[in-house]
Amino acid sequence: MEIYVGSLPYTVTEDDLKEAFTEFGEVASVRLVSDKFSG
Repeated sequence: MEIYVGSLPYTVTEDDLKEAFTEFGEVASVRLVSDKFSG
């Protein structure tokens, strides 16, 4: 299963997301994509 989470603060990390979603089940991978113009 893949999910999209938008409007995250720029301070969030992949580890933060993994920790947040682990309570719902195993997290196989996290990919954090930032805007190519603003970072």
